[in-house]
Amino acid sequence: MSRIIFSLVLVSIMCACNNEKNKALENEQDYSYLSGLKDYLKKISLEDIFEDNQEYILFILDLEGCNSCLESTLNLIQKNQDERFLVVFSYKDKKLLEKYKVSFFTKRYISDSNNLLKIYDTGVIAPTVFHIRKGKIVFVSETNHSNERQIKEYFSWN
Repeated sequence: MSRIIFSLVLVSIMCACNNEKNKALENEQDYSYLSGLKDYLKKISLEDIFEDNQEYILFILDLEGCNSCLESTLNLIQKNQDERFLVVFSYKDKKLLEKYKVSFFTKRYISDSNNLLKIYDTGVIAPTVFHIRKGKIVFVSETNHSNERQIKEYFSWN
């Protein structure tokens, strides 16, 4: 019985967290995990994406997460190659890089081989895409099947 209650509480928390994502942001401060995200990106030497006038489509993937979520996200990346892509792969087991054939998906990727993603309060609990324009987050979404259509529409992908 306690396992069922714990599971229900966990699902409720995940649903509540998920409501913040999958939206265009009017104000970067609307992303309540901004500070943790910036700290994490600084730790993996990506802090400058918030300091320049470039545009990035940043994917953050924990390779130790859900297989089907990762596969659908990697498929999305592969089908919609874009020079603005920057992909962060977080893992501890190097075999996961081989399993997902990471180097074939994008030219611009960062390896977080210490899985630091789990240490910082980034709000990333599933594969997530951030659209960063002129140093500001303008869109964020988990890249699951239910959000795929909205993501494609937002970025004008096929």
